[in-house]
Amino acid sequence: MRLVSESSIRQCPVCGREIRRDKIFCKLHASKLNLCLWEIFHTFGLEPRGFQYDALAAYLKMRLGYESRRRLLVKVATGAGKSYLLDMIALLELTHFRNSFGVIGSISLNVAKEHILRIRNWIKNSPYRVYLGPESTFSKEEIWLQEPLNTRLLAIAQSEETRTGYHPNYLLIDEIGRIRSRAYWGLFYQMGKSKNVVEVMASTPFVSSDVFYQLWSQSDSIRISPSLSECWWIPRSVIEKARETLPPEMFQLLYEARFRTVTDRVFDEEMLLANMIDKEIHRSKELVMGLDLARKIDETAVVVYDLRNEAVVHVETFRGDWDTQIARIIELIEKFQPIKVIMDRGGPGDVIANELRGYPVESIYISGKEKINLVKNAQLMFLRQKVKFNPNKFPKLAEQLSGYVYLNEDRTSFGPYTKSLHDDIVDALMLALSFAARQAPTQTDSSVWKPIRNTKSEDIEISTSKWFVDQI
Repeated sequence: MRLVSESSIRQCPVCGREIRRDKIFCKLHASKLNLCLWEIFHTFGLEPRGFQYDALAAYLKMRLGYESRRRLLVKVATGAGKSYLLDMIALLELTHFRNSFGVIGSISLNVAKEHILRIRNWIKNSPYRVYLGPESTFSKEEIWLQEPLNTRLLAIAQSEETRTGYHPNYLLIDEIGRIRSRAYWGLFYQMGKSKNVVEVMASTPFVSSDVFYQLWSQSDSIRISPSLSECWWIPRSVIEKARETLPPEMFQLLYEARFRTVTDRVFDEEMLLANMIDKEIHRSKELVMGLDLARKIDETAVVVYDLRNEAVVHVETFRGDWDTQIARIIELIEKFQPIKVIMDRGGPGDVIANELRGYPVESIYISGKEKINLVKNAQLMFLRQKVKFNPNKFPKLAEQLSGYVYLNEDRTSFGPYTKSLHDDIVDALMLALSFAARQAPTQTDSSVWKPIRNTKSEDIEISTSKWFVDQI
């Protein structure tokens, strides 16, 4: 039984304990620094929560020279507010550190622009809006506050083509767990080497997250990793639903924020991240369909690959009796009208192929040797960045690709690394890619060719090729 009414009770923004409404923090967290941070962000209509106070305090210590370490890593559950934390740090810099210049990096330019838009909206709704200048001068990728602040924030996406000559005072990286190794070491790491730069990286682990795991293992960083129970603002219903619906491995990644290093992956993280996109593909008419039929516990999987855009445009799995499945397969064939449907002849494959004889179906018997060839071809296409896919639109595809591993030392057997995962979508994709590889032979790179003069043989006059290839 409550001794006070609910209307006179609020929660401590750090720990979630119930406190009187006329208080801001509980006794344990009512420090001067927390009160100062609360007042600063209250000006913008914001209220940090939980680990964000610890992260903001750690950042200020580094920025003001009270801490010798210069990197802060935050590993936290999805939906806990890690992106907002980075934006609040940027907001603090823009409005309270004169002449500062910062860079906020992300997995794509669209996500980077979202950071800029959100921070600018916070400033527009605060007394600091007078420093924004005319709206006609606004940039989607940059915020510049006028004198006397003279502060600047630039948003960039992971790309090896991005200029690396920036020397920021602070570097913020969102979703470091999904940043490509090549992009981090070639771009962001170079910026982090600037004198006195302060780095903050926040992420939920993504499968192996090689760069994030490597940085986390080093002792030269401040590390903050709140438990799921400490993220008291995430609704319990959301957590319980995720626990029920997600495979245990994915729940550990996304909500318990645990690193999981999967060895011997067929498609490593670098391959996957290099092919991930966050935009919608307007499919062409040059489509090929990969079809993997259900066996035992697996589902029938269909993957539609766009030959012109070099992207996956449809992924679907289903179960049921064979009549129902055949009907659905025919629906998909008539909807997408692929140039070719590539399917496995194994199991019921011959029977199904006979049922689909009126359509452009090519059935392949996948022996051990043929499976190795399928895998090698798919790896090559991933390396060439010819398998673009949206992980948010096709999460099952991303999950199965991440968990597809070599099952023996000879690397001649393949499958999911845990029994709770499947590989039916991966098999369907590899079937589609096998046809794509035949349709698109690799063109010789003419940039490495140079002209030479004609030469003559001693016996007969032969004009040799006008071109030769430099040694590479």
